[in-house]
Amino acid sequence: MGNGALIRNMTPSDIPIVHQIWTAVGFDLTKSDEISEVTRMLAHNPEFCLILELPLPSEKHIIGTVLGGFDGRRGWVHHLAILPEYGGKGYGKQLMTHLMQAFTQHGVVKFKLEIAGDKPRLIHFYQQLGWDLRSDLTTMSFMVEQ
Repeated sequence: MGNGALIRNMTPSDIPIVHQIWTAVGFDLTKSDEISEVTRMLAHNPEFCLILELPLPSEKHIIGTVLGGFDGRRGWVHHLAILPEYGGKGYGKQLMTHLMQAFTQHGVVKFKLEIAGDKPRLIHFYQQLGWDLRSDLTTMSFMVEQ
């Protein structure tokens, strides 16, 4: 990548940093975002859970992440996040392009994602990448209480 960014597969040791990024961007984290749940998703989808790093003089600095999941039929995108101070520089697009290529290489023909709340800038971002906004779907969820 021309800007020095490196995209690699997430490892379990990255998950605490991923949580910090999600908090920094303001995600409303739930029980399904706990470290144990993300670890389980990573075990099932190691090639689709990605990290974006920038090289620093003495180390690599994680600035972004996306969770991709394949359910056997559809590729799902979860929690694309770039640290706010690195926003608007094309890193989100790089992560999404990489994830979509990985899905395509595995034979996935349709990708889906959900956007919580009213986020026109985020909708615009995905539309710029060729995604279609659907008004004919209703999303529902159910959380197991423990």
